[in-house]
Amino acid sequence: MVNTILKEADLFCPNSVRINFTIYLTFDKQGKAYFSSYVGGSRAMKIYQGTIAPKKVHFRLLYQGLRQRPGEKNQSIGYNAANNRLYFISDDSISSVSVSKLVSGKLKPGNVHSSVFSSKREFEGLAFSKNGQGYLLTNRGDELLSTNGL
Repeated sequence: MVNTILKEADLFCPNSVRINFTIYLTFDKQGKAYFSSYVGGSRAMKIYQGTIAPKKVHFRLLYQGLRQRPGEKNQSIGYNAANNRLYFISDDSISSVSVSKLVSGKLKPGNVHSSVFSSKREFEGLAFSKNGQGYLLTNRGDELLSTNGL
């Protein structure tokens, strides 16, 4: 699957307000795009799903998000087609959710998988091969690590 970083993307709102931001996207098996954002003043995370076409971009806020986001900084988002899960990457922590449960509004706290590490590294991104092999990019000790069992 493909992870994409849109640097300094321009977002035009209906009321003619232009917002400039950096966004991390990932795409599922059906080509739907996902991104996340942290909720200021809380530990929560909002998750968005959308489509991108040559002349139209549409995203919607999903009904459910995460009450406890991973880490302090939103580093990246990834998708594993082998298990149909979204992965949220932060420094030294990873959380994941089932896409089908998230989109259907049936996500429960027990469906959220979270891991906190003590590597003292920055986790920069996580990408997966078609068969589910994960590759974690780290900083402060630049390495590309392969996963087992995500």
